[in-house]
Amino acid sequence: MLKFSIEDVKELNLWDKFIESSDQGTIFSNSNYLNKAVENYRILFVRKGEKIKCGLVLIEDKENSNIINDDLIIYAGLIFSTEIEQKRVKTILERHEITGFIIKWLVSRYKKIDINLSPQVEDMRPFLWLNYHSENVKDKFHLDLRYTSYVNFNSKDLLKNNLNSQLFRSFDTLRKRNIREGIKAGCYSKFGNDIEFFLDSYSSLMEEQGQKQDQKKLNHMSSLLDMILTKNFGQFIITYDSKNRPIYSTIFCWDSKRAYYLFGAPAPGVRERYMGSIAFWHSFLYLAERGISIVDLEGVNSPKRGYFKMGFGGNLTPYYRIYKT
Repeated sequence: MLKFSIEDVKELNLWDKFIESSDQGTIFSNSNYLNKAVENYRILFVRKGEKIKCGLVLIEDKENSNIINDDLIIYAGLIFSTEIEQKRVKTILERHEITGFIIKWLVSRYKKIDINLSPQVEDMRPFLWLNYHSENVKDKFHLDLRYTSYVNFNSKDLLKNNLNSQLFRSFDTLRKRNIREGIKAGCYSKFGNDIEFFLDSYSSLMEEQGQKQDQKKLNHMSSLLDMILTKNFGQFIITYDSKNRPIYSTIFCWDSKRAYYLFGAPAPGVRERYMGSIAFWHSFLYLAERGISIVDLEGVNSPKRGYFKMGFGGNLTPYYRIYKT
C-alpha cells in the first residue's frame, strides 16, 4: 500500500485556504491569480491517508506533456502543510520523503520539467539525488540558484517618521538622493486604474530592452491586473511630476504574508533619474498604510534590476529554479 497519494484539486476554496496557511504558499498559487495569469495549469494535493500534506502547482504546455515556466507565475511547485504540533526534525524528514514521492510522479508523466520554487522550499536534496550516480545529464535535475530581495519595515515607523524612518535610513546613498530629488521636484503618486496606459508603458519599456511582448501575454496581464484591482489583491500606483504628467507606474499584489512587486514601468518618452526611486518609495508608503511590513521585490537576477532593487535595503533571499530536460 502506498504511503502517499496524489489527486487533482476539486475544491478551490479548500485549495486557497491551504495556500494561505502554508509557509510556501504565495499569491501566485491562489486560484484566482492562476485563472487569469495562465491558460493551462494543474493543482494537486498530496495526502497521507486523509490528511493533506502538500500542494503542487504545475504550469503545463498545450499538450500537457511538459511543465513550463511562465513569466507571470513567479513561484510554483511544492507547498507544504504547516505541521504545528510536529517536531522540526520529523517535519524535515517527512517533507524530504514527500518531495521524493512527487519527483517520481513528475518524471513518470512529463517529458520536461521547469519550475521556480518559492524561497521557503529549503531542501533541494531529493532533486539533487535523482539518478545520483548516472553520467547522463538528462537523467538528472538541474538547479539554477536565483535571488530575490525581502524588504522589511515597521509600518507605523515608516508612516510616522518617513525620511527619518529605519527603512529610509537603510537605503543606499543613490536611492536616498533620488527620492529627495523627486520630493523636491514636486512628484506625487495616487492610485490608478487605467490598465491600458500601464500596458502601453510596459510594452514600450520591454521593446527598448529588446524584449517585445506578444499579445497573448499582454492579454493575460490585462485580465490579471483587472482581477487584482477588483478583488483588492493589489495596488496600481501612478507617480506624477509637478505638471501632473504621469512619469512612472508600479503594481504590487499581496497575500496574508507579504506584498510582491509585480510590474513597474516609466511612462513612454519620460526619463528622469529619480522617477523609479520615488515611485517605489510612494508605493512602500501606501503598502504601510495597509499594515504590510514585508515586500518581496521579486527578482534581482540581472545586474541593472538587481542593483536598483537592492538599493532599497532588502535582505538577499535565495530560491531555486529546478529543471529536467
